[in-house]
This record gives sequence, structure tokens and C-alpha cells, in this order.
Amino acid sequence: MILRKYLVLGGIAVAGAGAFVYTQQTKKKVPACCAPGAHEAKAATPVVAAVATPTPNASVAAPAAAPTAAGSVVIPKDESALMRLLRGSTDQATRLLLARDGNARFPDSLDSGERTAAIVEALFALDRAPEGRTEATTFLEAHPDDPWAKRVRSFTALQTH
Repeated sequence: MILRKYLVLGGIAVAGAGAFVYTQQTKKKVPACCAPGAHEAKAATPVVAAVATPTPNASVAAPAAAPTAAGSVVIPKDESALMRLLRGSTDQATRLLLARDGNARFPDSLDSGERTAAIVEALFALDRAPEGRTEATTFLEAHPDDPWAKRVRSFTALQTH
């Protein structure tokens, strides 16, 4: 009886030690990108892109290799900072660049409707009405009941069927 008790306790100790060794081996290979706090540190690092003067044939201004201070905008990596910058900007070319970048990186976000409205508004303000109508039509067909649909319609005079 006593021997059985020691065998059971010894088995539990061995199993526990094995589990400890196993968990220690699986924890040592964590990529640097997945380490705790790695994403927060990267979010503070902005991406710099130049704002080129939009042309009627270009849908998105291409970033230059080395932007100047007068013709550049800092595009934040995190969505909340991007939205603050978008909402505070009065330059339509900058708003277009920020909104398109945001919709490309965060397509399923709750702010995508607001960004699309900013894209449509900017395109109309930059005398690119055909692009604005195309953008608006695509958005309204996909999201007719979106809270920003009314604003998009106000720029295009489109009505849902």
C-alpha cells in the first residue's frame, strides 16, 4: 500500500517535470514580430509618402522616393491616428491619399464608410467627377444603408432604386 502511494506520487512528479520541460521548449522560439509589445512600438513609426498633384488620368498619386517638407504627408500606421489626420485635413489631395490608404489597409473597419465619403468628396472637389461617381456607385451598391450613404449621395445626386 505504501509502495503504491510512492509510485503514484513519483509518477505525478515525473509527469509534472515532463510538462514543465515541454512548455519551456515550446516557449523559446517566438518571432520578434510576435513578442509582446512589438506591434505597439511599430505603430508609433509613421510611413512617409509624398502627395502628388492629382491628374485626371491617375487614380492614386504615387509616392515619391524622397518627399519634400512642402509636398509630403506622414501616413500613420494605426487606423485611429490616420482617421484623426483625415478628419483634420482640409487639403483634398491629402484627404484622398489618406482615405484610399485607410480603405486599402482597413477595408472591414467601421470607418470605411466615412473614408469612402471622403474619397468621393475629394474627387468631386478635385474636378474628377467621373471617378467620384464610380466610387460612389460602387459604395452605394455594396452598402446602401451605411450611415455615410446619405452623404455620398449628396455629392453625386444618386438615388437608390
